[in-house]
Amino acid sequence: MLKYILKRLLNCLIVIFISVTAVFFAIRLVPSNIVDPKLPLAQQEQIKEQLGLNKPVVEQYVNYLGNVAQFDLGKSLKVQKNIPVTKLIGDKMAISLPIGITAVAISIVIGTVLGTVAAVKRGKPFDHVTTLITVLGISIPSIVISILLQLLFTTLGFPTIYSPGNIFSLVAPVIALSFWPIAMISKYIRNELIDVMNSEYILLAEAKGVSNKTVLFKHALRNAVIPAITVVGPLFVSTIIGSLVVEKVFAIPGLGGLMSQAINTTDYPIIQGLTILFAALFTLAYLVIDILYGIIDPRIRLSGGNS
Repeated sequence: MLKYILKRLLNCLIVIFISVTAVFFAIRLVPSNIVDPKLPLAQQEQIKEQLGLNKPVVEQYVNYLGNVAQFDLGKSLKVQKNIPVTKLIGDKMAISLPIGITAVAISIVIGTVLGTVAAVKRGKPFDHVTTLITVLGISIPSIVISILLQLLFTTLGFPTIYSPGNIFSLVAPVIALSFWPIAMISKYIRNELIDVMNSEYILLAEAKGVSNKTVLFKHALRNAVIPAITVVGPLFVSTIIGSLVVEKVFAIPGLGGLMSQAINTTDYPIIQGLTILFAALFTLAYLVIDILYGIIDPRIRLSGGNS
């Protein structure tokens, strides 16, 4: 198992390295100037010195890798001038992370329950209702869901604008963030569980008189979860990062808002830092998925370790 984890970890480090390199060169290849030409020449030179733009590209790249390895992503140029990017990202993550983790936990529980019950009762009213919820959850844009929730919660007297320390102000955005992941997870669980329950070994277990409860939870659900885990990783990261639309509607000053500000003001150190963060989060999510695969199904671990 250790060999399997180390191999996957090495793959993650390679992907992160490629992402960091791609971000470095992409920023320097964009058509617009990194430094605003309208600024006084002295200020332009100061910014170039701060970003190391007055050095050869190879030297810039080496310094950049060294700084990233030390978690030094530079300082903001415009959003919050001269504030370290790591501090800005850390402050925003402190807001986005609890909301995202709560939404993911709710999504996994509700999505798994809905998908499981729908598969067991396929063709019955509950299955039809779950399918309708899934279709709506996948097809309705998050801005529509957010606005509807804002109207509903305003009518009910619940706060709809984010307020630090007020847990009730998080209810509506958490529901808005959970809607799409619940639909996706329930869809995957239902479809995979139906396929597994029609497989020969499940039919054989039922023919031998094994109870339906044992067949479902010990055999069918465990095997159905394996393919469904694939979708949970990206959903987890997307939800943790936070939807820009949801943050806008509920006035949440999270990572999505920071990225929007950085793009609008061409604050390249922040754009660079957030891109690296998002790439690292997605890579680590897939690492966790690979490890879970290996724990749930040892055959995957063995084949992965020997390949």
